[in-house]
Amino acid sequence: MKEKTAAKLDTRKMILAALFAALTVVGSKLQIPFFITPITLQTLFVITSGLFLGARYGALSQAVFLILGLCGLPVFAGGGGIMYVFKPSFGFALGFVPAAAVAGIIAQRAKGFGGYLLAAAAASLVVYLCGVPYMYLILKQVIHSDRGWAYALQYGCLIFLPGDAIKSVAAALIASKAAPLIAERR
Repeated sequence: MKEKTAAKLDTRKMILAALFAALTVVGSKLQIPFFITPITLQTLFVITSGLFLGARYGALSQAVFLILGLCGLPVFAGGGGIMYVFKPSFGFALGFVPAAAVAGIIAQRAKGFGGYLLAAAAASLVVYLCGVPYMYLILKQVIHSDRGWAYALQYGCLIFLPGDAIKSVAAALIASKAAPLIAERR
């Protein structure tokens, strides 16, 4: 009987992972034009996937998102396809998988709004730690641009910090208000 309960829970989490992958797609299409790349709601759904689903299924939801995009479905903010790996912004999408995992790991120990905010901020940091170096490498090695680290840091991180701070607060608020639902997943 215990195996049926575990299988049912895993099925529920897989369905929720698919839902969060779909929400990340929707978040990529809700865009505000901004300099070299649009501001989207993707990271809100990346973070909440980890907060609600935990590390494993949160990361799975974002891996599904990436696989769909690399297979050619236009799920990324600028489209889709395998050639998307050569875009300077692709590193941020790669960061979604570990970011959701980090949010899930920290959320398991989170106590209230402050704990969820810490999880959300750490997840945002992971996206930047993956995205900014990737942007720099693509600009230097693929595009052969003379733009350096300062450019990648400014246009890959600094200009997005206020928006990501707002998204982190929103994710923490959502998680803290839905704490009874989150507790069920543990």
